[in-house]
Amino acid sequence: MIDLPQEMRDLLVEQLDEYIEGAAGSLEPESLAQEIVDRIQGVGEDCEVEAVEDIVAALETSGDLDASLMELLTEQLEQEDLEDLTGEDLVAMVEKVCEIEWSDEDAGTYGVEELDDELDFDGEAIEDMEEEY
Repeated sequence: MIDLPQEMRDLLVEQLDEYIEGAAGSLEPESLAQEIVDRIQGVGEDCEVEAVEDIVAALETSGDLDASLMELLTEQLEQEDLEDLTGEDLVAMVEKVCEIEWSDEDAGTYGVEELDDELDFDGEAIEDMEEEY
């Protein structure tokens, strides 16, 4: 599994929506698959993902793919009505093929922000806890 920022997913959906809108009527499975792979790389750079140089390889490894990401996406896109697809649909295809977990930047705080609101270092929170037991 590969852990990528939610911001990257959001940007990817947005950029793919724009691409689809601009290419309406001229979408081909292979060129669309290439565009998806290129956008993943570009958005990874924009979001400063650590493994950005090998992000496509990392995705292929995370999904334990039998073929390249582009080949698998091309196969899936050949079975779809390209005119009805959205950026969300395309990202969902990538998620289906690769094991991706999207996380917020703040996820690393493990709820500390919420805890801070509940804790009172003057002892009040401790007293409340003692009353419960």
